[in-house]
Amino acid sequence: MPICENCKYTWTWKETVQKSFRSSLGMNCPHCCEKQYWTLKSKKVNGLLPMIVPLVMLAYLLLDLPAEVALAALFLTIPLIMTIQPFLVDVRNEDEMIG
Repeated sequence: MPICENCKYTWTWKETVQKSFRSSLGMNCPHCCEKQYWTLKSKKVNGLLPMIVPLVMLAYLLLDLPAEVALAALFLTIPLIMTIQPFLVDVRNEDEMIG
């Protein structure tokens, strides 16, 4: 879970999920209200996380699995991604630019 660099507050899972949807310009700490930005590493990891869905679809095609198995895997994969994503968020006081 993210930890605010200013007040050292550890965000809850719910706070992280709520704030993550509006993270493009930074997220305010739920405790001290100081603006926090995703680290470059968090941006990269969370950018790759949705790529699991096409990999599941590719596995379906390559392994010639029944459509029901593929759909079940997709319906399990998407909530799994949404559940673990907040644990992969790390924040800082400054915005790190991709360069």
